[in-house]
Amino acid sequence: RAVTDAWELDRELLTLGRVIGEGQFGKVSRGLLRRSQDASDTMAPAIDVAVKQLKGNANGTAEEEEFFKEMDLMKALGRHKHVLSLVGVCTLDDPILLVVEFAELGDLRNFVQSKRATARHGPLLNNTHFVDFGAQIASGMVFLEDHKVCADGFLALVIWRFCQSNFNSFASSPFCYR
Repeated sequence: RAVTDAWELDRELLTLGRVIGEGQFGKVSRGLLRRSQDASDTMAPAIDVAVKQLKGNANGTAEEEEFFKEMDLMKALGRHKHVLSLVGVCTLDDPILLVVEFAELGDLRNFVQSKRATARHGPLLNNTHFVDFGAQIASGMVFLEDHKVCADGFLALVIWRFCQSNFNSFASSPFCYR
């Protein structure tokens, strides 16, 4: 087990929702993280998060070792406006949890497909949007490269994080050191 640090979250503040994906290490669920135990504390609103959960039978396996490597990498990586960032971890009890920012509108491929032309309307994205997407991807990739991080299957793993209808943030899950 990892030594606890400033990234360790109080598991009681985390509420897990529906499963939104399955992966190599286990599953990913949507979650809600309260910032305070005090439910009446309106100054510390809850935030949407994505919670990666290690498989229950992964203790002592290579999968557990890789999961902790990913945690360490995300802790060291820091923040960038176009890369999903670590919110915290829960490592004191099973299941081990990795908590990251939630990409409200999901992955880029599905987002773009949802905006394609249909019989009812023309395309909802134009070339300006795609140029902006490309610039954001490049910015995120430079940040990851500067930190000696690569993402396996990068194009398949691209995730976009949006604020309402803005197309202004790119995010990727880093998976390996270089």
